[in-house]
Amino acid sequence: MSSLSGGAHILQCANDLVSENNSKVKGLTNQIDIADHQVAAPEPPKRERFSLNCPHVADADNKDVHIEVTWTLDDTVLLKIRDGHPIVLFNKTSFYKKTFKDKHVVHVELSGRYMFNYDELTGDFMMEINEVQPFDDFGSWQCHITRKRGHESISESTRKTIVAPPGAVERRESQASDGMQL
Repeated sequence: MSSLSGGAHILQCANDLVSENNSKVKGLTNQIDIADHQVAAPEPPKRERFSLNCPHVADADNKDVHIEVTWTLDDTVLLKIRDGHPIVLFNKTSFYKKTFKDKHVVHVELSGRYMFNYDELTGDFMMEINEVQPFDDFGSWQCHITRKRGHESISESTRKTIVAPPGAVERRESQASDGMQL
């Protein structure tokens, strides 16, 4: 056997090896492509939650104390509860109420995203927006509490703002003229 034929044989073996490796690499590339297509789509951006805690009423559980809580967005009253009874309900979705020793715990959900908690047992009152929608929810949110005991009346408020994104004011005005609401 001459060295040339041995060299040709080595060259043939090298070519076969390269060809086999290219097939393996191509197979790996195909597997990677397939795996890439099987990866779950990225999660949509998480929407923020917004909460507004009302002023705490330390003696809310006192039988002589009467409480009225009003939640507003800008000048629109969304919900008003007086002594555990709803006075104003804007687009109610669900309403839950329990009474313990003449004191009330109320949970109201509006439009499926707005939750209001009224708790005379603890003196805690708050609202929360699940999944803030900046074009719909921007504005000045307020919780106004009036506490009455005998002839004494004390009022307190908390306020928090969701900043309007560009174009939101015009969109809200257009919806208002079309009669659309929360």
